[in-house]
Amino acid sequence: GLSRSDEGPTRHSRAVDERCLRHASVLVSPSRLGKEGSKTLPTMNLILLLAADWVEREENGEEAVSVVDEGEGGGRDGQGPSAAEDNCAPPSPPLQGTPQRSACRIVTGVVTLADARRVGHLRTVIRAVVGDTLKVGELNGLVGTAVVEGITPESFRLRVRLATLPPPPSPVTLILALPESTVFAQVLHQVTVLGVKTVYVIGAAGVPTTWWGAHILQRDSIAETLTLGLEQTIDTLLPAVHLRQDTARFMKSELPGLLASSRGLMLARQPGDEVKLDQCHQTTDPVTLLVGPAANFTLEEEQQFHELGFTSVSFGPRALHVTAAVHALVGRLTL
Repeated sequence: GLSRSDEGPTRHSRAVDERCLRHASVLVSPSRLGKEGSKTLPTMNLILLLAADWVEREENGEEAVSVVDEGEGGGRDGQGPSAAEDNCAPPSPPLQGTPQRSACRIVTGVVTLADARRVGHLRTVIRAVVGDTLKVGELNGLVGTAVVEGITPESFRLRVRLATLPPPPSPVTLILALPESTVFAQVLHQVTVLGVKTVYVIGAAGVPTTWWGAHILQRDSIAETLTLGLEQTIDTLLPAVHLRQDTARFMKSELPGLLASSRGLMLARQPGDEVKLDQCHQTTDPVTLLVGPAANFTLEEEQQFHELGFTSVSFGPRALHVTAAVHALVGRLTL
């Protein structure tokens, strides 16, 4: 979801205008279960289903079988989960602001994919035929499979069964000084693949004001980038992207609340008394990660962030590109 405001905090929501997603590049790569052949699969690994796709939908109340807390062997009789059992255990520990389910329900039904993008991809790239089993997931919902029941020149009809939670979210909230548009698209895609669910985009002295008019910051462009990331990583929970051009107002009205419930780490401008990267370890505790512009924050800006509670973190003498730095820091903390 996209939040663009300089008016202070807004209610966190992953809701998204589905009209944007329907016009996004919804490239898909379903799993061809039990098949071998010459078809080359692209990098996208999930068909993301929208509310408008459903023709029939039922939550039948059947609780999915958990493979967590089943004892050392798990599953039935200590033999581990059977192939028919569904992994529908909620992520643990739950993360603040993350939707949780006390018990998953099996979602079944029929969907029709009729947009040119997904239909064309299924037809020409996947070459799906009736009977194929595809990997699917419902936007902000469960993951499962779908069997192709029918194909017309304009649509695919799928019978769907969803019973597995998406991967647990990353504990990292990213605050990113707006980079140029190509870099921003790359970073947004990468952090979506890594499971980051909240991104704040801020201004800085090193960020030209003209960059805020870039097309990549439009709702449909952000939705497209997020969608492609979710489909690659087999996830369904849409990240929330907040645009905060007025950094001073953001620092005063929203940032203190973020830091009150998370550890603040800032990529250092230059080596000094910062924490080295090798001292940052994988964590499930909330972390707010701050990455400045390519030209770095000014010393005054760094001082302001330090006063709010950020600790600097450094790669040492190496100066990394923004995309590499974000990937390395988020990966270090979550993978």
